[in-house]
Amino acid sequence: MPTFLKRKYMRGRPSLLERALGAGALATLAIIVISFLLTGGWFGGGVTQQALVADAKAILGMPTEPLFTVKPGNQKTALPALGVRVGEALLPERVGDLKRVPTILGDSTRGCEAISLATSNRREGNVSEVSGEPGVDGGTAKTPSQEEIALTESAAASGGLWLYRGSYAGGRGQDDYVTAFIVDMGVPDKAREWCRGRKPADGSVLSLGREGWRSADGRRIGFWTGRYCTELASAASTFEAKALSDIAAALAGRQLVYGGEPFAPETAAGAGGQNRPAAAASQSAGQGPPGRARFADPGDPTITVPTRFERYTDNLYEKINGREGQYRSFNFVELRFAQYVDTRGQQTFDTYLYDMAEPVNAMGIYMVERSPDAKPIPLGREGYISGSSAYFWKGQYYVNVLGPAEGDANASDIALRIARAIADTVADDGQPMWADKLLPTQDRLPDSLTYEATSALGYDFLGRLFKANYRTGETTYQAFLIKADSPQAAADLFKKLVEATAKYDHVLARQPSAGGETFVGQSLDVFSVCFHKGVYLGGILECEDQALARKKAAELREGLAVEGER
Repeated sequence: MPTFLKRKYMRGRPSLLERALGAGALATLAIIVISFLLTGGWFGGGVTQQALVADAKAILGMPTEPLFTVKPGNQKTALPALGVRVGEALLPERVGDLKRVPTILGDSTRGCEAISLATSNRREGNVSEVSGEPGVDGGTAKTPSQEEIALTESAAASGGLWLYRGSYAGGRGQDDYVTAFIVDMGVPDKAREWCRGRKPADGSVLSLGREGWRSADGRRIGFWTGRYCTELASAASTFEAKALSDIAAALAGRQLVYGGEPFAPETAAGAGGQNRPAAAASQSAGQGPPGRARFADPGDPTITVPTRFERYTDNLYEKINGREGQYRSFNFVELRFAQYVDTRGQQTFDTYLYDMAEPVNAMGIYMVERSPDAKPIPLGREGYISGSSAYFWKGQYYVNVLGPAEGDANASDIALRIARAIADTVADDGQPMWADKLLPTQDRLPDSLTYEATSALGYDFLGRLFKANYRTGETTYQAFLIKADSPQAAADLFKKLVEATAKYDHVLARQPSAGGETFVGQSLDVFSVCFHKGVYLGGILECEDQALARKKAAELREGLAVEGER
């Protein structure tokens, strides 16, 4: 078979035309290369110093500037520094109704500041940058506060690498803004220790990220997640505490949750088992904040306690695909999964510890998933047995201990013992929900109190709603309550509810009532009577008797105290 080396024997020597075209192409390429070198290439600087060459270039019309230059105007659209881009990823442009405002830092007005804490002058506290005053386009020069300087110095002294800062303004007032600080500590261990050190002496524990806190006055929140520590500070005492929590939760959701203390098995107090050796108990004691749910030892030597567990946060769908959205609607934080093994019966018990951030969320998801015919038993705050599986909620945790599908009474007993051992590790003040005290007890159906954290009653603007079922005579209905952050917020929710009812159903009446307003709505053959009073939004739903609905709504409204009453 002919090869490239044999080609000349196949077609002969190139023709004169081919050789002329090839020589012309090579000459053109040489001219281009030489022109580049003489104008803007390696020899451009030296050539411009030669008068003879410069005159020749002028006669030929060759440009004196380099062929490739960056125009000053184009530099304005260049990408910001890497630190600023990381900060913008951690601090989004919008968080709920608040918008990140621009800051002035040299030539940057992008709204996010990135400080390298490794710089020597940072360690000496020389913080001279200025930031934008929230609410003013372009920003206004502002000297950092003493609190900001102290935070920066503390982070640098503890080995912090970068500090990202951004302010969010709501537009309702000059002081209605929040400043967020995110410190990159490099590794989770440093992040945990620095965050704990920043917690005020009178601060309270907050379930956020891996571990969080809130100041006594409610104006500061801090938490750590992975390598990052985050602190938020509101500029005014009038800023709503719930809004600050919502902003903190939104920022926590953008950070990867990893690292931190492992949670090994531990003998539960009162579980009836033998105490573990002192060394093991000491090791276990330092593995997390008190009251956190753990895979505890039920005290039976035939039950193998898990020594490793799986953890799911943003990837919850990998474990409970198809049900993730339901858990997310109750502000799910984390799932830890492990298996106990009954060595005697050679059967496993899949155990799920769901951290739902708050007790109300744990109760809410428990009530949603509870079997309709399940009978409550003394387990956690409330629990039940279904087949060979045990379920309960306590504190901020919802726990499932799933026995074998074909398990017998012995399997049910093992699942119950495991569940009780875990329940004993969970902290819970035992106090009833506030709505449980305010919703009427007369005619209330047993175990019917439920909670909707988000999209309550099918409306995306309603949340944190408590609801209970009632029966008066042969008529059934529901009563609900929401506690807003302020009377004005409750009035705003009422207005939205009226508008939504008018859009999808019918508003039969709307009139003033004690402390606010009341309206009557109708959907097909059922009626609703809703009101706002003080910080409360409440009412009666799904009632076929309009007169009864009005009466029960009035009784509920009269039982609510507002500021200045009682």
